[in-house]
Amino acid sequence: MKWFNNIISATIETFETAGRARALSTLRRMDQGYLLQFGFSPEKVDRGLDGWPWRVDVDAPVAGLVTALADIEQPAVVTLPSVDEAELQRAA
Repeated sequence: MKWFNNIISATIETFETAGRARALSTLRRMDQGYLLQFGFSPEKVDRGLDGWPWRVDVDAPVAGLVTALADIEQPAVVTLPSVDEAELQRAA
């Protein structure tokens, strides 16, 4: 059964590497500003698969992004006018 576990492990590793290669291809097409905005390190992306994980090491930019998102004004909630039964009957 050890040979079966080795085959399973090798298959999983192959799929992980292929997935990382596809993600890396997408990240390499992105502008550096977008990479930083989403928390990826352009330097690590430039290193390729050896740069995995490509995230920025410090939590400060991510925390700053969360704070910035929290500061965005939320759209006002629109309240609908109340309608009584008589108005519903007339509308039908």
